[in-house]
This record gives sequence, C-alpha cells and structure tokens, in this order.
Amino acid sequence: MRLYDRLLRMQAELENSRKRMQREKEEYLDQAYAGLIRALLPSLDAFERALKDRDQTVPNGFYEGMKLIYGGLLQVLDRAGHARIEVLGHTFDPHLHQAVEIVKDEPRRDQKIVEELLPGFKFRQQLLRPPMVKVAVAKRQNGSQTHDGSAREGLMSR
Repeated sequence: MRLYDRLLRMQAELENSRKRMQREKEEYLDQAYAGLIRALLPSLDAFERALKDRDQTVPNGFYEGMKLIYGGLLQVLDRAGHARIEVLGHTFDPHLHQAVEIVKDEPRRDQKIVEELLPGFKFRQQLLRPPMVKVAVAKRQNGSQTHDGSAREGLMSR
C-alpha cells in the first residue's frame, strides 16, 4: 500500500511539473511577443503620421500601398493580442493615461480626455505604452480649486 501511495504522489508531482512548465513557457512567449510589439510601436506611429500628413507631389497609389501594408501589420498584431487603447471622451485615469497637456474647460468635461497626442497600446492585459493625452480640467474658481473643491496641481505628475 505504501508503494502505491508513493506512485500516486510521484504521478501528481509529474503532472504539476508539466503544468508549471507549460505555464512558464506561455509567460515567456507572452513577454517575447510584448517586447516585439513594443519595438514595432515607433514604426506604427511613423505609418500613421505618413498616412495622415500626405505630400501632394507623391502619387496616390503610393499611399494606397502604405495603407495596405499598415492594415496588414495591424491585423497580424491584433491576432497576437495587441490592442489600441481608446481614449477620446473617457475620463482621465493616471494609471492608464499620461497627461501631457491640460486645457481649461467647462465643468461638465472635467477630467475628460479631449485629444489623443500619441496612441497607447496593450498586449492582452499588459500595458505596453500609455496613451499621451490632452485633458480638460474645470476652470478654477477661487484661484486654486475646481468646482468640486479639489486641487489640480498633481494631474500631470506621474
């Protein structure tokens, strides 16, 4: 009976080792994918800028080709788990967004993101790059406080 218990225990340990090795392998691959995607982000930014700021002397077919390449690259990254963080109209979250500019605005838009300056990306649930945003803050009343009584000096610190 003692031998049978040892056999069962060893089988359980072997199964646990297999599961642990599989989990570690998946974590390693996720880190490798995240590093690759993070390295590609500047190229994605360059594609977006090139497609947005067209030179009229360059033939339209060139930009159509760039659009196809950019779209194909995004499809591959999306299948791997890459996702762009949507920010416009959302409430500013210092854990997710990086405020690089604040704009005084009406109180109803306090802490709302009004413009995306640089897109942010996630890989599965991991933040690869926070979006750089412009945030609306309520016009100050009484000098140092907003309509809700809170100070806004710490908004841009991260």
